[in-house]
Amino acid sequence: MLAMRRSRTRSLQRVPFISHVLFVALLVFGPNHCPTFLAGALLALHAVFMGINLRSVYGAFSAWRGVKIQSSIDWHSKYLDDVRDNETALAFEDVSHLIIIPTYCESIEILRETLYLLSTHRLAAATYHPVLAFEARETGAVSKALALVQEFSHRFACIGYTIHPADTPGEARGKSSNLAWSIRQAWQEMESSPVLKGKIDKVVVTCMDSDTALAGDYFEAISCKYALRPEQERPLVYYIPPIAFDRNAHEVPSAVRLTDTMWSIAGTSAIFPESTTKIPTSAYSLSLSLLANVGFHDTGPEAIGEDMHMYIKCLFATGGRLLPETIYSPASQLDVVSSHVVGWRGYWNAHVARYQQALRHMWGSLDSLYAARMLMTGDFVAHRLEPSFVTQNTVFTYDSFDNLAPHRLGRRLSLLLPMETVEEVDGESDSEDLSDSTPDLSDSSPESRPTMASSATSLFELASPLIETKPQAEVPEETSTRWLPFMSLALRLYEAHFLMGHIALLVVHRALFPVPENLHPFLQWSVNITDRYRGISPIFLLIGLFLYELYINETVTGRWKRAGDRLGIQSTDQRSKRMLRSLLDVAFVPIATVLAVVPLFHAQFLHLFTERLEYRVSLKPIREAIEMV
Repeated sequence: MLAMRRSRTRSLQRVPFISHVLFVALLVFGPNHCPTFLAGALLALHAVFMGINLRSVYGAFSAWRGVKIQSSIDWHSKYLDDVRDNETALAFEDVSHLIIIPTYCESIEILRETLYLLSTHRLAAATYHPVLAFEARETGAVSKALALVQEFSHRFACIGYTIHPADTPGEARGKSSNLAWSIRQAWQEMESSPVLKGKIDKVVVTCMDSDTALAGDYFEAISCKYALRPEQERPLVYYIPPIAFDRNAHEVPSAVRLTDTMWSIAGTSAIFPESTTKIPTSAYSLSLSLLANVGFHDTGPEAIGEDMHMYIKCLFATGGRLLPETIYSPASQLDVVSSHVVGWRGYWNAHVARYQQALRHMWGSLDSLYAARMLMTGDFVAHRLEPSFVTQNTVFTYDSFDNLAPHRLGRRLSLLLPMETVEEVDGESDSEDLSDSTPDLSDSSPESRPTMASSATSLFELASPLIETKPQAEVPEETSTRWLPFMSLALRLYEAHFLMGHIALLVVHRALFPVPENLHPFLQWSVNITDRYRGISPIFLLIGLFLYELYINETVTGRWKRAGDRLGIQSTDQRSKRMLRSLLDVAFVPIATVLAVVPLFHAQFLHLFTERLEYRVSLKPIREAIEMV
């Protein structure tokens, strides 16, 4: 059975590149042998192309409008207004945020800034539990983890870390396997605790990159929406923010900036409110109950694009009943840079770095085949996976961290005023013995020690002294499968992994070969129509770029002025307004197209022979150490 599944997988992973070969054959031989079929294929191809162009424009507009609306809402006040007639609602402060930050060989400065920005949010000290997910392959990972845990222990409800073992059988190196290990360890620690086990259905897990900056209203919106959801819907929720490359866009070449802009626009085109299928890019949040019930993240090579893969897995596991919702609080991103930042060598290497990142993105075309396999086998049920590994209890158990993480029992949320600034405790981890996960804090002051000796106290008992024993929520069972989300998903996957390749091949063919004489009338008409549409399609790109710049300017400046301290502190590494210069980037469309389309062909050609990609971490700019207040 396993051999048959592997054979089916290897056959399916070759489909994308074979489709390109067949499309070229259709363009060459179709005019003489099947003109009607070719005409229909061209019209269908351009109908999808027109659809994504229109949706890209609408998605960028929705993002601009959505950020303005999102930042004007006080989510705690909205919760108080809406909770009055809701008998099944959770308390606002009962929703806990488990924030998983996978990292491999990232500089401690980047991790420190990410944690600091999170710590300035109003909910951080009461409901945030960041978990740094390190790889055992990284030299000094434990030392780095302990240093950051000690540094930020007083700024969050609690903070932990995990160490993903190297070369685990059956796993592919990358973000997905790291996330899987970290979340499974967190879940296992909660399952083994009589106190925490009853809190699982109140936990929302946020997965984000180590350099991602999320504003405070993202988590406040989730707390409000999740708490007000009917109990049976909470195990089905999936929250998605748009992404914005706004922090160092002014420091990268125009073609790299434009490629990332087009990538971001493609993301917003799939998550506007009316969209049936909302595929996340980079950052996303979902209930811990949902994660446990679908068997957590997959760890094989086909899951290297874990954001899309996890969404597809959850959609199938819930029979199409997944409840995705867009939170228009953008996830601020960094563009990739090269190790040489000046001169022609730096200019060239920046494009090479972006190409390598795009190759990794396009390796995600395996997700199309994953979805196809799930459809072929009719796999519309959840496969719960019970973790069997032994953890080190570094996420929730505080016996070894009593001197690091004060728990602030009984502390109530004060959401109408900013959280008070918490005095930071200085300390250094023992870098000599990396195997010791318990730092020596014998010199810590008595005030810094927690009063509770039990490891059962955590962010899940912030507001109530009662221990809840309600069992973990299960994904509601329903016999019928909702097919509309799967139809929408199929279209999105074709757009992501096939469409641009087919359009590029058509453009090259039309440029190299003239239209034959005496074409079939229907084919001649379809060629004329599709040629004219491609001629005007750059107009949609210009409109999309203009709306994207409005969205970026709202992300960088407008929302921070409007929301005040509700968003926390903004990253100091921000891009200034430069709308005219950004619109001039359109001159680099040819290079940006190469950086987008060629990696697609490259990845899918390699899929003829292998499903494994050597995972390389994209280089991000390193800034000076931030000054925390």
